[in-house]
Amino acid sequence: MATVDSTAEQRGRERWAPLFDLDDTQARVLESLRYRDQDHHIKSGAILGFAGLIIASDLVQFSADPQTIAYLAPSSPWLPVARLGLIALLCSAALSIVSIAMGRRGYSSDPWMALEEFARLIDRRSWTEIAAIWLCAGGALASLASLVANLFSRGT
Repeated sequence: MATVDSTAEQRGRERWAPLFDLDDTQARVLESLRYRDQDHHIKSGAILGFAGLIIASDLVQFSADPQTIAYLAPSSPWLPVARLGLIALLCSAALSIVSIAMGRRGYSSDPWMALEEFARLIDRRSWTEIAAIWLCAGGALASLASLVANLFSRGT
């Protein structure tokens, strides 16, 4: 397994070295940042997909026929909870898109400054992603609470 990691690391150094004439340490730092950046993109896409699914289930609740089990009546005490969950999910989806689209057009010509700028960009993505995760979790819990409570209140 060590040869696979060292081979991938060597390919990474070879890939980035011509850009700035990087030494081994700089190339390793850049490769590590690149993997962190990819990881944030993947997580933001997953948050966006999950938020979209829960948004769709909320919209079904809002637009369901009154005779269906998922119907959420306008007089229901759970309607504000469901709406709040929908707003949180929409904000989460928007933050996920911002995190995915966040980027810089150019970096400094100094290699260490460019690496620092890239690291700051990844940190901003990380904070945006954390906010999106909390909003998504809160929105999903609010949606689940309104759905479950509505189901149990209809049964009585």
